[in-house]
Amino acid sequence: MRYLTRILALAFLLVSAVFAQLPPSFSWGKYVTPARDQLRQGPCYTFAGVGSTEIMYRLLGGSAEEFSKRQVYNCANPTAPAADLPTVMNYLQNTGVIPATCYSYPVAGCDPNLSDNGQNPVIYEQINGATLQVNCGRRMRITSQDVTSTLRSNADAVKSLLINKGPIALVMETPAMHGGATHAYVLFGWTTVNGQLSWLFNDSWPCSAGYRTFAIDLVAEFNRSTNTRAYVISSVTEERYANGWSNYSIPVRAFELEPANQVAQIVSPAGGCFNRGTYTVSGLNLLNGATVVDWSLRTDGIYPSDASINSSGTVSGNASGVTVVATILRPNGLLENITRNVGTVGMPVLIEKRSDACYGGRREIMLLASTPATPGVTTSVAINIPPSPDGRYYTIGSGSNSVYINYGGTGAITYNVVVQSNSTGCSLNYTTMRYVVVLPCGY
Repeated sequence: MRYLTRILALAFLLVSAVFAQLPPSFSWGKYVTPARDQLRQGPCYTFAGVGSTEIMYRLLGGSAEEFSKRQVYNCANPTAPAADLPTVMNYLQNTGVIPATCYSYPVAGCDPNLSDNGQNPVIYEQINGATLQVNCGRRMRITSQDVTSTLRSNADAVKSLLINKGPIALVMETPAMHGGATHAYVLFGWTTVNGQLSWLFNDSWPCSAGYRTFAIDLVAEFNRSTNTRAYVISSVTEERYANGWSNYSIPVRAFELEPANQVAQIVSPAGGCFNRGTYTVSGLNLLNGATVVDWSLRTDGIYPSDASINSSGTVSGNASGVTVVATILRPNGLLENITRNVGTVGMPVLIEKRSDACYGGRREIMLLASTPATPGVTTSVAINIPPSPDGRYYTIGSGSNSVYINYGGTGAITYNVVVQSNSTGCSLNYTTMRYVVVLPCGY
């Protein structure tokens, strides 16, 4: 049996010199699991700890899976429900959490005024480890880091923490949020509107769970009370049960943020004609020294493509709907794809057979050549078919983008397609060979 563990050790390094470059907005929202209702007071610590684990699991390459809040809430404390964030994080590290489908959270009985800081018959049900192993043979175990001191330092340090380490499970008590109640959240980003900084939270508040945007001085609020705590997930290990728990590798997959939330950016080649040339990446310093480990291209597939990109990020060839992708290795071990849509590279050509029919024993074919419309670029396309050496075919429109072929034999007719394009400071001449196989009528 192979014992494989996908463990990511995160080493956080704050670099004050780059704080001024931090973006005005950033969010892990693409990977945040849905805001779930905790039904009543008490389980918020569990929802914050498990919620941050779910996000990190997705970033590591796992599925969009949710884990059992009920298990952690019921089992993290042997005598009462989990009622503080350190208890939850310790349980996730020492025991782990199974999938939510194996031990689901109740969906009824909402009462925002009822506290579960003690045993509650509605949702408190002690279960033992053997039952967990029988009911579900998978669990996720974490390592976490207490980052409370960072949340008490300054806003830029918190932003850098979010960018480099991911969402933060935290507990605080501020009058601006739920009347000052002690409550745990998942902090997953920030936004700035008209100079006003706001923070993005996944909030399990009973009977009105949701994603919240709070314009608060987070650092001041974290210093308001000694009860505040904050944690980031440093690693996730998946374990499976077969005559005992053993490690299992989480499938490696590069995550991809929405373009607006990609801190590192792909930079187009300076003076590159028709988007060809060498692409680079800026902003890696904000990720504390991340490196580019791979380059790749995506195309829309409408036009035939011979475009390629080498290991240095140099694009050549012809394609439309092109997206350049750089895969970067973050210092915390996560792989991230950053993208840049550059539209048309070079000038590809599409050959379409508009008609193909037989008349009087001769085959008649209509071909049309086209290139994608590109703003600021003028393009001409011509299909050039040489004269028939034996008189068995003739063409109409040779030298234009549409050609009519009338053929009385069997074989392949070869022709050139010439593309000529011009834009400011750039010109492109592209010739490609094509052929059309013409069978006798009746085939």
